[in-house]
Amino acid sequence: MRAKGQPEKQAKKHAPSLSELEADVAYFDARLSLLGKPVTCYQKAQEAVYRMLEGVLIQRLIKKRGDEIKKSNEKRPGTSTKES
Repeated sequence: MRAKGQPEKQAKKHAPSLSELEADVAYFDARLSLLGKPVTCYQKAQEAVYRMLEGVLIQRLIKKRGDEIKKSNEKRPGTSTKES
C-alpha cells in the first residue's frame, strides 16, 4: 500500500522490438483488409486512423532496422559507419 500523497509506480517503458513492430504493422494491414471499402462515416474514420497508425509504425520500423544495421556494423571489425 502506498502512503498518502505518493505517486503510483509508473509502468516501465521499453522500446518495441523489431518483431513487435512487424506484428503491429501486420495487424493494421489485416484490419484494413477486413474493413474492405468503407461505406459509413465510422468506417471511413477507421480507415484513416488505421492508415495513419500503420504509416507511423512503418516509419518506426524503418528507423529501428537502420539502427540495428548500424549496431551490427559497429560490432564487426574493419567496418565503419563514417563516410570517407
